[in-house]
Amino acid sequence: MVLNKDNDENIVLKNSIMLYLMTFARYLFPLLLFPYLTRVLMSEYYGIITYMTSIVNYISMIIDFGFNFSATRKISINRNDIKKVRRIYTSVIKAKIILGIISGIFVSLFLSFVPILRENKIVLIAYYISTVILVFLPDFIYRGLEEMKGITIRYCLSKAITTILTILVVKGPDQLIWIPIFNGVGNATSIVFTWIHLKKKFDISFTKTYIQDSVEEIKESFIFFISTFASTAFTFANILFMGFASFSESDIAYWGVAFQLITLVISLYEPITSSLYPRMVKSRNVKLIKNALVYIVPVILVGVTVCYFGAPFFINIVAGVGYEISINIFRIMLPVLVFTYPAQVLGFPVLGPINKEKYVTISTLIAAVFHMGVLIVLLSINKFTLINIAILRSTTEFVLMLLRIYFYYQNKGVMYEKF
Repeated sequence: MVLNKDNDENIVLKNSIMLYLMTFARYLFPLLLFPYLTRVLMSEYYGIITYMTSIVNYISMIIDFGFNFSATRKISINRNDIKKVRRIYTSVIKAKIILGIISGIFVSLFLSFVPILRENKIVLIAYYISTVILVFLPDFIYRGLEEMKGITIRYCLSKAITTILTILVVKGPDQLIWIPIFNGVGNATSIVFTWIHLKKKFDISFTKTYIQDSVEEIKESFIFFISTFASTAFTFANILFMGFASFSESDIAYWGVAFQLITLVISLYEPITSSLYPRMVKSRNVKLIKNALVYIVPVILVGVTVCYFGAPFFINIVAGVGYEISINIFRIMLPVLVFTYPAQVLGFPVLGPINKEKYVTISTLIAAVFHMGVLIVLLSINKFTLINIAILRSTTEFVLMLLRIYFYYQNKGVMYEKF
């Protein structure tokens, strides 16, 4: 396997460009599908999709189990040893299969407690199947090899198939079940492409490993999983709690529209953090982190200002008439965009390469406990409203950012150079 001999900046730039192409695709396909579904399904049925999406995000989190950090690091370190790479690849995929089965058990248990899931059991099963097949998706290989082109191609292929089929077939609430089915078709196609691409370009395929190898991979990734779980918990717990609180499908839809827009903007950050992490593992050049903060944060502040004043326009464009309640929810959550970026950059890209990832996990856990605790208080005092949840979401992200800044200064003595 031939290594990329470019310098740090060139590799980060190339991978960032490729990931920004994927981010463009992440905008393009949702901006085709998201407005379409809000209109043909109406708020009541779009609320069902929003709730199901929150469930499959938990499933995806369990399946990934932090491998995009732990396995990425191992692939990056062992990239010249093709046999070792194959063993890591196979062991992680087997581990993800185990975790996919476990996630199915959790879903079946959860089904009994939430009315919206009970009433839409077939849709939930379809979403589970379409998501659990992603156990076979080895994005950690591409990240570790710093070859983001493969991730970009497979993502675009998957989403293009899902989007086209959905728009062609789904014309109303009666075709709701086809949405997760087509999502599964797109996912399956991307997996087949990935297997072929890895074999042809890198000679990477499955090899013989033992169950204890997969168990070891799970153990090594546990610290990353805890951090990811905590982050996902306070991100999607809001919608889950809405189910327990028997919010109407329309209220869930209003939240879903606002949160979807916030998520779309946050997706712009991933190409930077995804490119920084493997490069920091290999080169430990903290100057890259400094540049990532100094040049991007001002752009985010300008963008947030535009989003605040343009909120009515954006909500109307993406969701149409009937979702005006989403405007204030979206505005209140805009601070999330400001706080999330530095929190992400000061997370694994900074603390991971110096083996201080436990502080990333600790900060995320503290923020998650804070968020869940306040959610419970809001429920107990009958203040569990969309506006209060939006305020809490921004507050939690601010707490997380402050914690990450604190842990950076606590450990800057072992950093490779000062900011």
